[in-house]
Amino acid sequence: VDYITSLDGLPTFDVKTKTLDFNCYVDQGYFVYDGKSYLVPQGTKLVASQYSSTKFTFRPSDMTFYAHEWGDDIPADQVLFLSIRIGNNNNQTVTTGTFPVDIIGQSFKSNSTDNPIDAKIKGINHRGFNTVAPEESRSAYLLSKRNGYHHWEGDINWTKDNVPIMIHDLAINRTARNIDGSEISVTTNITDLLYSDLANYDFGIVKGERFKGEPLLTFEDLVKLARYNDAFLHIEFKYEFTQEQVKMLHDIVVKYNMLDRIGWQAFGWDNLKPMMDLEPNGQYELLGGSITDDYFTKMAALKTDTNTIIASQNAGLSVDDIQKIADKGYPIYLWTVNDGATVRKFRDIGMVEGIMTDGSINVADELAMD
Repeated sequence: VDYITSLDGLPTFDVKTKTLDFNCYVDQGYFVYDGKSYLVPQGTKLVASQYSSTKFTFRPSDMTFYAHEWGDDIPADQVLFLSIRIGNNNNQTVTTGTFPVDIIGQSFKSNSTDNPIDAKIKGINHRGFNTVAPEESRSAYLLSKRNGYHHWEGDINWTKDNVPIMIHDLAINRTARNIDGSEISVTTNITDLLYSDLANYDFGIVKGERFKGEPLLTFEDLVKLARYNDAFLHIEFKYEFTQEQVKMLHDIVVKYNMLDRIGWQAFGWDNLKPMMDLEPNGQYELLGGSITDDYFTKMAALKTDTNTIIASQNAGLSVDDIQKIADKGYPIYLWTVNDGATVRKFRDIGMVEGIMTDGSINVADELAMD
């Protein structure tokens, strides 16, 4: 089920009143399900169950909405579109659905178990704590720390005037809005904008009013933030960078004495070689790849006596394939894991050293569960 928001913006959930408001006032949002569209009536609000976990459904035949307790079976004529779990003292509210929800009344404090920076199996927060805050933002990374994560992942793109920026997409349209909160009408790539042009956009409001005006982080801003929050960075090269750009990144890391607190990752393995030339003792995380003889040949060609090569793999692979990597002696990271069952499926493979998640689970807690 996909949900297309109204012009008013994201749905909101108030943890104090347990009210889900579709935020349909100027016009209507709509669901897309099984190839058909279903309009949500203006002013639609739903009150959650008395318990901490609720499943929200709608009946397509007459667009009636329901709030079910977690253990209830969903009737055959209804469609599940969102689950919400409220933490103790409203300190962490997790939503499970295909669309973001603005959480109102959350304290941003957490009782989550801390996952130490040197844990045997590390929790790595993918793009920061982006289940709540704008991805790869200052708020997202600070929430990572508050929720027990000391390993932060992010992506680098470059502005037209060659400033390294933390943003996943080449286009800013998904994660940014115009200053007035309206959607950006034409595809706008970060590489076509000067750094000064970024002030013309709002990179926070897509996650709700509390983040209105949040700017993008530069890579240097993130390195400084990680340094004084004692975090380890995992930074993806989205594209092939110039030698000048790679040296700029290396110089920033050296400037803040963070060479031992960063891993460089890429799907295009050749993209990492310029950094390997500058930093032969670094940590390099090779993303994806089918588990074949050619895969292990490439891994072996990159490994030296002084560097660290991580096999960073999709958690959708089989246990047997991950075990094959472990048998070769390579440390393994798994991405992107947002359910406890997947954590536990792989935890007994001795070389799994990292679990990357958006923040909808606590890795330390899931590892401890039976």
